[in-house]
Amino acid sequence: MSFIRTHVANGVGEVILDRPKALNALDQSMVDDMDQILREWADDELIETVLLTSASERAFCAGGDIRAIRDFAIDGDHEAITRYFAGEYRLNQLIAEYPKPHIALIDGPAMGGGLGISVHGEIRVVTEKAMIAMPETAIGFFPDIGSTYFLPRLPSGVGMWLGLTGSRVRGSQALSVGLATHFVPSADLRPWPTESVPAHRSATYWCPIRPSTRIIHRCRSRRSVSTSPIRMSPRSSVACAAPSATSGPPKCSI
Repeated sequence: MSFIRTHVANGVGEVILDRPKALNALDQSMVDDMDQILREWADDELIETVLLTSASERAFCAGGDIRAIRDFAIDGDHEAITRYFAGEYRLNQLIAEYPKPHIALIDGPAMGGGLGISVHGEIRVVTEKAMIAMPETAIGFFPDIGSTYFLPRLPSGVGMWLGLTGSRVRGSQALSVGLATHFVPSADLRPWPTESVPAHRSATYWCPIRPSTRIIHRCRSRRSVSTSPIRMSPRSSVACAAPSATSGPPKCSI
């Protein structure tokens, strides 16, 4: 059984995370399936843009499948552990270097590995339901999935604070510090009835950034959008009070 679904329409290839019982935690099959799909689409002239979404209202992606990794460790299956992390990191790099626009719609928690498949992409859309964190230190692990690249590029110590404390930031805060490029109210990511989907919409759901590649390219040309993977909002355009373990989320203004 695959936990990855796809939908292609009007030049947009949509990858849909569909493992709701595990909050879309990435297991080996999901990593492998996404890697294969993205590599095939990279050379497909009919697909101009990749869209990453979640089929669950509860989460975007809760991260890597830590339970499976623990089971591998208990069983002494070190090769499975190595295979999982190597595959996950290759997928992160693939997204960072992807030759086509990669858009993630984050309408719920995105933690650890969930950031690995989203923050490396060119456009990251969050809603007020988004909750972003790198909680690895809570289980004695280090912030991975390429975070040693993007966390130091956040302003005023925010990356250090997120990496050391595992603290969480919400959608608007993620936009302020550069982890996200766009904010859309969750209500605007609304289902379209399958029997009445307009020809220019995908059948899953719609948001203002989505209708066509023409609009996506227009968004890419705006200064507020990163023009290359993991090039976060310029430090000169974001002002943040340096966070600490006790001061709570960063207070930022643009």
